[in-house]
Amino acid sequence: MSAPPKSLRGRAAIPDVGRLFRAGTYVAWIGPFLVLSLLTALAFVPAFLTAKAVADFGFGRHPAVQAFLLGLSIPVGYLVFTVALLLVLPASRWLLGIRSKVGDTPMRSLALAPWYHQLATTYLFRALCGRFVQATGLYHLFARLMGAKVGRNVVLNSTNLYDLDLHRYGDGALVGGDAYLIGHVVERGVLHRAPITLGAGASVGLGAVVLPGATLGANCHVGAMSLVPKGATLDANAIYAGNPVRKVRDL
Repeated sequence: MSAPPKSLRGRAAIPDVGRLFRAGTYVAWIGPFLVLSLLTALAFVPAFLTAKAVADFGFGRHPAVQAFLLGLSIPVGYLVFTVALLLVLPASRWLLGIRSKVGDTPMRSLALAPWYHQLATTYLFRALCGRFVQATGLYHLFARLMGAKVGRNVVLNSTNLYDLDLHRYGDGALVGGDAYLIGHVVERGVLHRAPITLGAGASVGLGAVVLPGATLGANCHVGAMSLVPKGATLDANAIYAGNPVRKVRDL
């Protein structure tokens, strides 16, 4: 059997560090996944104990009362779970010191782990509780705890709000039902994150999409199903519509 070429001798025992690093980036989501799974289980404990206490209170009483309390235990337990999840998920960002980077990050990078955590936290709360609490004070609290700057009398009638740590809402701003405000895009293998700002009294219509780096001036209104491109700056006191948006008229 012939000997291996000189160019390959001694290399079999040397790991390809670059390949190992690139492979590691594909599993950067595992840490956030495990942390958020544990936090969800933690939030379930007080919900289960509360529901059990309500149901147990009915045992030995009139059958109608017993049936009522047994049925009541489910929504009461779910409400406790929602509040607990709302608190423990954002708390993990502060306890673990997680801060997502603003700007550009290569997709093949372990530096994406904080962003995975941020995004997964939003997805998890949205999937388990978001639809029930959108446009309420509970969702406003969640947005603030996730890092959003929310002024007074703001209406967030959508749970399609991602990268909340980059969102800025002036007093009286409104996000219409199922609008998408997304603080990131991926282009050519690079994650780009930039703030989204809605000035005082600005509004985003039903189903509209606002991309990273967009700024809506005070009293600026974006029509339903419109697209605000990344980095766009829309004038104050104006109406915009279209895909991409164009000014319809000044107010």
